[in-house]
Amino acid sequence: MTAHPHHPGFRNAKGIALNGLGCLEDALAAAPNSLDGWHNRGLTLDDLGLPADAAVAYDHALGLSPGNPDIRLCAALSRLTLGDFERVWPDFTARHLRSRHAVARRHANIPDWNGGPMMDGSLLLSAEQGYGDTLQFSRFIPAAAARVDRLEVEAPEPLLRLLWHVPGVSLATARADETATAHCPLPDLLDALGLDAATAWAAKLAVTTGSRIGIAWRGRAETRPGQHLKRSLPLEHLLTRLPADATIFPLQTDITAIEIEHLASDPRVRNLTAGIADFADTAAIAAAMDLVVAIDTAPAHLALGLGCETWMLLPFSADWRWGIGADAAIWYPAARLFRQTTPGDWADPLDRLSAALALRFG
Repeated sequence: MTAHPHHPGFRNAKGIALNGLGCLEDALAAAPNSLDGWHNRGLTLDDLGLPADAAVAYDHALGLSPGNPDIRLCAALSRLTLGDFERVWPDFTARHLRSRHAVARRHANIPDWNGGPMMDGSLLLSAEQGYGDTLQFSRFIPAAAARVDRLEVEAPEPLLRLLWHVPGVSLATARADETATAHCPLPDLLDALGLDAATAWAAKLAVTTGSRIGIAWRGRAETRPGQHLKRSLPLEHLLTRLPADATIFPLQTDITAIEIEHLASDPRVRNLTAGIADFADTAAIAAAMDLVVAIDTAPAHLALGLGCETWMLLPFSADWRWGIGADAAIWYPAARLFRQTTPGDWADPLDRLSAALALRFG
């Protein structure tokens, strides 16, 4: 390929490598029916924070390869970012069908639940992807439980004690058997229940006063390459922006030796993480906070699911659940978003966070 610099495939690869559109558009001009060209144009536009344009590119790609699960999922994530829920759910299920990196669909032998009443059978809901995804969609469990005789939830061990307390849950287990009458992955509950945005969310909780601040600065793993996509930030950078008279409580348990030193050397920090056994303990701490400040990670989803006031620090090209541009989140009314304005640069959102904290706590 390198011997033919004008080859559309070479230009396509170069466009992705440079995270720019020029070479991709040249490639599409030379080969307007290139499936990879339209797909990669969509990926690039998504990375640049342009999900509406990305969705158009994915639609072109799907015109060339109808039903392609990889492209269907990309289109779904773009539309989730835009809040276009009516069109998104059938394509969101394509995550189970991708040629690579497919999300494994558990309990495929159990019939799918369509949301209908099932007063003489049991429904199994299975978690998938990360802890945050499970916490985000767990709000719909009580609505599902109201339609069935018995509801079971399969989820990772650290979430089980918390899920036992969700109204309507008959069993929370790390590994369910195949005896349920019907099955639904947790992320598909919104589609199965037929809920729209207006009925899906609880009312906003009142904001309390005080200066107990819970923090989470790093996720378990960075799953997306590129500085403009990385969600974690250095702990020391966050600590310097928090109020001098605040009491700071870490909400994450995955803490490096260097981070432990930073926490121990800061007199504002009260580190209770040694006593956190699972997410039920994290929930108890988060519920006692006056504010949670966090990146996009599971403790933030937990706090927001509890209705805690939570301020989020987001990368330039954030995950689909945070939408685009706004400082509020459609999924989480209690959230306030501080987004990077320059890829990979946390200085600006941290400056805005610091100013907001000064107004919030005086």
